[in-house]
Amino acid sequence: MRLERVKQQNKLKKQVATVNLQYENQTDQLKDMNSKIEESVQRIQINNQQIINQDEQLQLVDDKFTHIQSKAEIAGQLVSNMKQKENKSSRILQIAFVLLSAANIAMTIVVAVENTGK
Repeated sequence: MRLERVKQQNKLKKQVATVNLQYENQTDQLKDMNSKIEESVQRIQINNQQIINQDEQLQLVDDKFTHIQSKAEIAGQLVSNMKQKENKSSRILQIAFVLLSAANIAMTIVVAVENTGK
């Protein structure tokens, strides 16, 4: 009887040892998994920070683009105004040329009349 109890105790001890070993193995695996999860979290945090930085840079570029676009619109208005002034100046010059031509013709007529009257 006693021998049987000893055998049963030894069997239970082996089972306990096996369970303890399995527990240690699972604990080690969980620690490894936890470590990998922590590394992944750190990588995600780094990626998130990079995304935030890129978003800030894109916002700066967008602001600069908006500023440049505004300046380009102003420059376009200035060019349009200059063309209008140039067109007005060109018309004034054309009118002046016509008046000069008319004055030249009038002078020619006056000279001709004076010459015929002599």
